[in-house]
Amino acid sequence: MRERIPYLDALRCLAIFLVVLLHNDGTVIVNTACYGRPSWYLCMLLDGMVRLGVPLFFMISGYLLLNGTGAAEPAAFYRKKLPRLLVPLAVWNVIYHWTNAWQFQTDTGLPALLQKAFNRGTSYHMWYIYVLLGLYLLCPFLKRMVDGCTPRQLAALAGIILLPASVLPLVSQMVSCSVVPLDTLMPGQAAYFLLGYGLGRWSLNGQRRIFLYLGGAAGYLVCTAVNLLSASPQEIPLPLSGGDTIFHYLTACALFVWVRTLWEKRGEVLRPLARPLSWLSRRAFGIYWVHPLVLDLVTRQVGDGLTVLEYLAVRLGLTFGISLAFSQAASRIPILKKLLL
Repeated sequence: MRERIPYLDALRCLAIFLVVLLHNDGTVIVNTACYGRPSWYLCMLLDGMVRLGVPLFFMISGYLLLNGTGAAEPAAFYRKKLPRLLVPLAVWNVIYHWTNAWQFQTDTGLPALLQKAFNRGTSYHMWYIYVLLGLYLLCPFLKRMVDGCTPRQLAALAGIILLPASVLPLVSQMVSCSVVPLDTLMPGQAAYFLLGYGLGRWSLNGQRRIFLYLGGAAGYLVCTAVNLLSASPQEIPLPLSGGDTIFHYLTACALFVWVRTLWEKRGEVLRPLARPLSWLSRRAFGIYWVHPLVLDLVTRQVGDGLTVLEYLAVRLGLTFGISLAFSQAASRIPILKKLLL
């Protein structure tokens, strides 16, 4: 069994909380009826941080998979890793397909299920699993690349991936015309994979960390300011909320390094948190799978007589708590653990 790395457990716990918070707050952020209210501004201020949940998951996976020896042989890696994604993916596609069909009176047939399952899934949050599946396919070859890279070369490789995936699309938005001299070389999330590996493997000195923190703060401020300035009572477009702009990469890297540094410098003080964080970290995948279903059920039961902030707090607490309880229960039953987690 792999030895637990406390700061990665802390990051995974933070990541799943941010994902649930994102989906909980999203309906308020894009609702023009809430525009200008204190609750809307609060959600907008949080938006630049909650978008980092999935990037952190990619970075954690990148470090764990590229840092060891398990990805060195493609066939063995695929036999071990792919079923752990494909089996739950297939089962949850069926669950969400039937749930959506019951709720919205849509087609329950196999062709409709397969059409959705082969197009990023039957629920909006499954896109992450499909991208992760693609990264798993690339992982043995990324492993061979990073093993021969210095830190500077790894940073250059991440930059090459980000240029057509994140930088040039941003330039296109700024100049209001298409700037695409290069096709995307790899999915932009591959850069998160590589950055997680590098930032977890190599330490930064104090000056470089400060520079990175400043870049992360600037990234957050730019995303928040642009999204706020773009909103109006008629429309809330959120142009920098996709999680794949260069600003999100800067903020995610800063947060990753800050949590790692905190645990390295304050490990003795934080040690009592290691066990509960490890336990919660192992429940994160189950929470990710089930929380949209729980969120939908909770939404239909709460709201009457509550202010917007009370509604968000109650819905968040119930969704996270019920999802956690489900994940814990499923993890105790071997067949459910294999099929659902």
